[in-house]
Amino acid sequence: MPNTCPHCGTALPPTAQRCDRCGAPIATAPGFHPDAVTFFLTSKADPASSEQKRPTPSLPLKNKGCFLPFAIGWVVICILFLLLGIRQSLNELTEYSRLKTAGKTALATITQLEVESDDDSNSYYAYYQFNAEINGDQARFNGMDHISAKTYRALNVGQTAAVVYWSSDPNVSALQSEFKFPFATPLIILCMLVPFTIIGVVFLQNSSKGVLQIRKLRLHGQLVQGKISDRWQDKDSDGDPTYILAYTFRATLPDQRTEVITRAEQDQRLYQRYQKGQTVTIRYLPEDPQICEIVE
Repeated sequence: MPNTCPHCGTALPPTAQRCDRCGAPIATAPGFHPDAVTFFLTSKADPASSEQKRPTPSLPLKNKGCFLPFAIGWVVICILFLLLGIRQSLNELTEYSRLKTAGKTALATITQLEVESDDDSNSYYAYYQFNAEINGDQARFNGMDHISAKTYRALNVGQTAAVVYWSSDPNVSALQSEFKFPFATPLIILCMLVPFTIIGVVFLQNSSKGVLQIRKLRLHGQLVQGKISDRWQDKDSDGDPTYILAYTFRATLPDQRTEVITRAEQDQRLYQRYQKGQTVTIRYLPEDPQICEIVE
């Protein structure tokens, strides 16, 4: 007589070890003991204390791979901004070194004062003109400097102020009162861009690990019957509802020992599809049974 799959009801030949449709193991398969598994799962259930013993939910394994494109984008953008920041920092340090080692001073006339405002702060700029000698001739040069609020309030259009300029190229100049080591850009790189880049790399590493785990599970995973042991709703940090499904199965380890695994996943679709006590097919890795999924 033909066998019938206990999971999906498909008719199978008498010698079948697994279902051709869903892959579920058949009762005649070596090492498969549905009665023992069912007894263990039902005997462990304790409705009065199930909420206290609920496992910590995690995202389904398949969801980790979904974050890989986002993680790659995050890392690429962080590295791009990091490179731009390093370039800007090197330019500022080069300009500072030139003015420090080969700078000359001159009197400049303030031609314009400007304020740029955004939601968080104001940026102040001073535009000026000065005369400098270049190749033995006197020439007029224009300059612009990012200044502090204190300097901005002390200056007026038409007022004179001392500037320092590079003797080889007077276009490189700065107000003498604002001439100081350019620490702002390196500080931003150190405090913001580097940590965000590190976070992105860790995120990318975890996402890549999830993709590899999924691939290994699909290629080398073992199938076994399990049960939906619990299902419940919770709320996230924003107060939005979350839907959690827990399932339990007995895994056979590489040394032939068995271990009961309970895993809870935050998945609204699975929560709506399955009820507590329902039998499901589980795919797991024998060397790490926590890497598992419900076979649909």
